[in-house]
Amino acid sequence: IGVRRLRGESMNKYEVTGQVHVNELLPRKRVFLAKDYKEAIVKARKWWLRSFPHSSIVVEGVEEVS
Repeated sequence: IGVRRLRGESMNKYEVTGQVHVNELLPRKRVFLAKDYKEAIVKARKWWLRSFPHSSIVVEGVEEVS
């Protein structure tokens, strides 16, 4: 999962990019409202596991952009 912070918002928006292992690697990108990047990753994991219950998630790192 890669995380990008989108600035200029009252509540921080983080763009989370990840690879989902199902039958192949599927890149996914979503924006989550969170107070920090750790919360964004937690929300993203929950969303991924709900959407793709039999998948695993690859964590790639965090990137903050201005």
